[in-house]
Amino acid sequence: MEKHSRYKPLDTEEAWDRLAGASKNLSVLGRLSDAEALRTSEAVEMLKTAQPSGKTKRYKEFLYDVLGNSSPQFVLLCAVALGQVRVASMTNENRVGLISKIKDSTDNTDMNYATVQSLAIKYLIPKSVADLPPLLHTVTKRTKRKRKQTSIDPQYSEQASEPPIEHTTSTAPPVLESATGLTGDTYELTPEDALAVINEIRGQLWLTDPYDGNTLQPFVTIPISWKLRDRFILQRRRML
Repeated sequence: MEKHSRYKPLDTEEAWDRLAGASKNLSVLGRLSDAEALRTSEAVEMLKTAQPSGKTKRYKEFLYDVLGNSSPQFVLLCAVALGQVRVASMTNENRVGLISKIKDSTDNTDMNYATVQSLAIKYLIPKSVADLPPLLHTVTKRTKRKRKQTSIDPQYSEQASEPPIEHTTSTAPPVLESATGLTGDTYELTPEDALAVINEIRGQLWLTDPYDGNTLQPFVTIPISWKLRDRFILQRRRML
């Protein structure tokens, strides 16, 4: 069950006023506080996460739309002034309204000026959505026979099994098109490659227990960095 936000949900104008206030503060101070820097770093990681869920997914989609309709500077202002909790607690109508105001104000020098631009560069905010993994839309498929899907923490801590799962095309591993609904090239990796993955994990790990246990082995899906993907593509043999 999702916890209720400790903040009163903002409407479009209230959220915009917070962005304007944050911009004004940055024009004076020229830096982020520790809390603001943390929220900004979290926003960058969120944008790079392949497929979050729940409120986290709402925040990732919001940041993605802000970047797609404006600039890295407004992603910075949204992270500083709003953060995940406030954005997730807004209604979809108010989030869309805020994105519309941001889009119309992309060239507003009161919001988009040299200090904000330099801070966006300093905190490594992507320049455009072209630098990010695409948004994935979950399509839920109920199955007659239920199994359990276990979420594995990247730190290898012990995790309890998830409730009986509803298979989704977004979380299924891109191995077989008929089994997952996703397509892509498949490369042959070595056991040594698995060790290289440890420091390049980008998101949640998933253990899949196939329904057809006679022909398919259980497998783990590990989202990795684009840099590591490029290395594997250049050095490993493509199978499919």
